[in-house]
Amino acid sequence: MELEKDIPRVQDHKLAAAATTASSSASIEADMLTCPLCLNLVCQPITVPCGHTFCRVCLYMAMQRSKKKCPNCRAVCHVEPASHAVNVMLAQIAQKCFPKQYEQRLLESKQEQEKFESTSPIFFYNNCLFPGCLLHLHLFEQRYRHMINRCVSSNRKFIYLPNFTDYKAKTGDVGLLAYIDECEFLPDGRALLKATIQKRVKVEPRLHEKQQTTNQTRSH
Repeated sequence: MELEKDIPRVQDHKLAAAATTASSSASIEADMLTCPLCLNLVCQPITVPCGHTFCRVCLYMAMQRSKKKCPNCRAVCHVEPASHAVNVMLAQIAQKCFPKQYEQRLLESKQEQEKFESTSPIFFYNNCLFPGCLLHLHLFEQRYRHMINRCVSSNRKFIYLPNFTDYKAKTGDVGLLAYIDECEFLPDGRALLKATIQKRVKVEPRLHEKQQTTNQTRSH
């Protein structure tokens, strides 16, 4: 008889636990697991120093268009989204509470990252080079120092575009894809780098920034 009396209690306990878990999941989704930029379930979450959290892809895109500032509160943010570590706890919570949705978000994120790999910032210079040549640069302008910082933290590639007139990229221009072999940052922010010219690429407009242009490339 005592065992039979305990059965409803066990069932009630399981129902209460299930209800609590469901309630917690809804609360977590609303308060913690929604990216403030895309308003979807956060994917590969990155938490910046001010405490805000974004999808890796969303933060990457946001910081392409602005200086080192948090997209949410505009606080100073020296974070490179391409290489910054994921917030493991939030990623695990999102994956455990919403496995199907998180799997779909991962697939979407992978597709976006593949698009990023086909984009490179442009460095203008009035000197002709060819695939296989070495390129030595001393970068002191703020826009190019910012560009190289991003390149080094991602795929280490940029477009070297010879231009003798207006220093503007046009659709169809043929540039050279350069890979950064070595890069030394000096105390005052300047950069000394050595790069190898890999191949010719055709420039296709993709994203215009305030200080530089990021373009999609196609092998030529």
